[in-house]
Amino acid sequence: MDKNDNCTTCNKSACPFITIVTRCYKRPNALRNNIVSVKTQTDADYEQVFIIDKKGKGLAAADMSLNLFKEMNCGDYIMVLDDDDMIVDKQFIQKLKHIKKEKNPDVIIWKGMFNSETHILPPTDKFWGIRPMKCAIGSFNYCVSYKLYTKYIHTCRTGITGDYDFINNVLYGTDHPKVEWVNEIFVACQNGASKGKLEGMVLMSPEKQQRVLRHKK
Repeated sequence: MDKNDNCTTCNKSACPFITIVTRCYKRPNALRNNIVSVKTQTDADYEQVFIIDKKGKGLAAADMSLNLFKEMNCGDYIMVLDDDDMIVDKQFIQKLKHIKKEKNPDVIIWKGMFNSETHILPPTDKFWGIRPMKCAIGSFNYCVSYKLYTKYIHTCRTGITGDYDFINNVLYGTDHPKVEWVNEIFVACQNGASKGKLEGMVLMSPEKQQRVLRHKK
């Protein structure tokens, strides 16, 4: 779905560039950091949708909740940024907009820090720029067009590999989407890379990004 003056999927007067879906479960400090990392974006053309798990039903149920609540989303692109993840580049949305303007992809894949600054997903290896690998990509590593998200999000249902199953179905289904791979670190897992703290993670300088990426080559 492209952005329209009158959205037909919700009651909003206009849809945002990107919908950020955040699944939450009893991690208030991490969630606070997550929200701050979104609100400090230089471009505010987004909406953040929260899916609250009050009973802790597990990862598989959390994955299936994305399909259950998919009608809440209406951005041109949809991404998942769970409560223990956060954006580490203030120009993230601005950069995505530039990519859309220049190349208009259906899927955008980028890098994220997981566990530490030396554990980058997806890894820069022979598969980078070609295809995702199971257990080497997370739901915070990509955004997908509204059309493809609503069509394939039901395939994110197998628990620990749900994020891979979903993006694999998007890329290798019947739609033949246009994919753009961005060799920049846009996101991080708080429980690993930042140990639950925002300080020192948001506003990662381009120089630090390059040092981390060079370390992984």
